[in-house]
Amino acid sequence: MFLIQREDSKEMLLRIENLHVTFETFHGVVHALSGVNLNLHEGKITGLVGETGSGKSVTAKSVMGLITKPGKIISGKIYLENEDLLIKSESKMQDIRGKIISMIFQNPRSALNPLFNVEDQMFFILKRHQNLNKRESRKKTIELLDSVGIADPERRLENYPFEMSTGMCQRIMIAMALSCQPKLLIADEPTTGLDVTIQAQILDLFNQMVSDFGSTALIITHDLGVVAETCDYTAVMYASQIVEFGPTQNVFNRPLHPYTQGLLASSFYSENSESFYYIPGRVPNLINFPSGCQFAERCEASRQICFEENPPMESLYENHQAKCFAASSFSKGKNWSNYKTDSVIN
Repeated sequence: MFLIQREDSKEMLLRIENLHVTFETFHGVVHALSGVNLNLHEGKITGLVGETGSGKSVTAKSVMGLITKPGKIISGKIYLENEDLLIKSESKMQDIRGKIISMIFQNPRSALNPLFNVEDQMFFILKRHQNLNKRESRKKTIELLDSVGIADPERRLENYPFEMSTGMCQRIMIAMALSCQPKLLIADEPTTGLDVTIQAQILDLFNQMVSDFGSTALIITHDLGVVAETCDYTAVMYASQIVEFGPTQNVFNRPLHPYTQGLLASSFYSENSESFYYIPGRVPNLINFPSGCQFAERCEASRQICFEENPPMESLYENHQAKCFAASSFSKGKNWSNYKTDSVIN
């Protein structure tokens, strides 16, 4: 089992250790998470990227204690400030959700309750976690809506989710998530479906939150441009496992895993390329795992050992690790798949 040994645990707000999550289906047991290890640095923003179905949202829901049947957490630890969340009762987790850990879900319109207006939904949170009365909650709600850039916030208190745009619902969700100044904010695709201007404003809100409140954030996204612009650290996920982790500048400028190289090549167009790049092949079946590296069949640099053994997470630089037998070769500039990312982050 891989653990980051060089980093002081006091600097980590959240530590996920060897987490395994399965889902029982008619076709068999789906291994949604297979030994996930992830550390979130206190006061920093970490981006979690990877293809659809790689396990990003399952990781977030595991932290929130929202894995329900047919899902099951088989083993692992999730430490929040050295307290294991997985052994806490549901009533304890209800006290933690919204107050200490908040989550912005993938679809803000469906995440909001359609039967209650904005004021009532904010009141439920503020009354439970801060014991505010109706008048105090209304005042704070107006302040929160104003802080997330909603014009005429007092008028919006009476609005229901169906009366607002997706961007407006996203801002309401962010206001709810920030209402109790949580220590950890998890955002699952916070900018999907939003126009470029609104995306930039929402990303500024995350940076402001971390700066003003000292919070820690985990942003789950497919948009590598968002990660490059916003995140201090980047974790790359593939087929239920973290395959690379490190400071964003290092991961983007010198990726150590072939999958990370493929993501970058297919996301950022190179002037030297005659056509757009894509990663060949498909994600492996999470019911019947291959015996070796999950990425071996799609990897141009795979060798015989890659099909026979699961590579360990190897640390090549401080805080920069990759789960690949060839990581040390990539660290020396070999086999970059004819793609350079020198200009992605300066």
